[in-house]
Amino acid sequence: MKRALLVVILSVAASLSGLSQIDINATGSPYWAIGDGATDDTAALQQAIDTAAQAGGGCVIIPAGVYLVTNSLVIGSNTRITGSGRHATIIRARYTAGFPGGFVNGAGVYATMGMVAASNSTIAHLTVDNYSLGFPGNGIELVPDGAGYTGTPCCNCSVVDCEVLGTNTHQYLIWNLKGRHTKILNNYCTGNATAPGGQEGIESFGGDDVLIQGNTVEHVGDACINLGPALGMAGADTRNITVANNFCRGANIGVHTGAVNDSAFGPQILAHVHVKDNVILDCFRYGLDLQAQYAGTQISDLQISGNTISNCAVSVFIYGDPGLAMEAVKISGNAMQHSTTTQEGGLASISRATSSSRKISCETPATKGCEFNIQRT
Repeated sequence: MKRALLVVILSVAASLSGLSQIDINATGSPYWAIGDGATDDTAALQQAIDTAAQAGGGCVIIPAGVYLVTNSLVIGSNTRITGSGRHATIIRARYTAGFPGGFVNGAGVYATMGMVAASNSTIAHLTVDNYSLGFPGNGIELVPDGAGYTGTPCCNCSVVDCEVLGTNTHQYLIWNLKGRHTKILNNYCTGNATAPGGQEGIESFGGDDVLIQGNTVEHVGDACINLGPALGMAGADTRNITVANNFCRGANIGVHTGAVNDSAFGPQILAHVHVKDNVILDCFRYGLDLQAQYAGTQISDLQISGNTISNCAVSVFIYGDPGLAMEAVKISGNAMQHSTTTQEGGLASISRATSSSRKISCETPATKGCEFNIQRT
């Protein structure tokens, strides 16, 4: 009796914590994914993923191979997708008339792999290849459900040790849209871009409690790492984000942070963001930039520290429109080298905010104790 009770307790605990209940090999019965790079494995992989979700949780194992997909793979809650490692397990997207996957609970999915309103799910140890066959969609995305992405966001989801290969179109290699308690760790992303374009490497568009750490992002058309909301999206406040120990190279911008005031949805807030200990090299325009657009925008508690920025046209760029609210922004302890700008230490400030904004303080090895007083010009 006691043994039976213990089994029940452990089963309930596993269910509540989102632990895997079943393991599924996507190449086994009844799924039979082939992984030869020629057979369309979309249906087989999606069936394996759906089986795990319907069981209340599970781990879908995708062995080494090249798996051709012609539609989005959609991942639900309590599901772990794991490959045999980067370069070994490759999910290769081929554009067809039926790709992208359309709508899931009202949300548009335009990615090779997408978590939609998922909780406690992970994608790990594989390559997403949008490059070889020129697929212009996103690589891996975490999005809410609902029309216009107004429903439930992803929660407690992770992308770990993946490789994402892109093409220089308007695509996001890894995209977190409003996700909470998100971890994007130790991934490699390349957009294969040689000139500026509309492509982002890793983007957190809104979200709360997001950790972006240990990633390598290079050769993307716009920002290696992009934080903050943009126009046309409700509820996209960006809070409690840490961007740490990433390597960014060969992009238009290394790390972009910003906020806007949307005429339809109101001010979008960027708050409690720490960008620290990153290495940023060879950017066409800015190593790090902070841009606040339109009156009413709110930015607070932004810390930029301990970063190494080299061979960028401008190392740190700050821009503010009139009427923004900006406070507690500190830039300290960054090493900035070989900037092509004429500004001392590679710092440029083009700021047009009203006096309602507070000081931005800046202390770097190149320019000790400098301060940007944000004033109308």
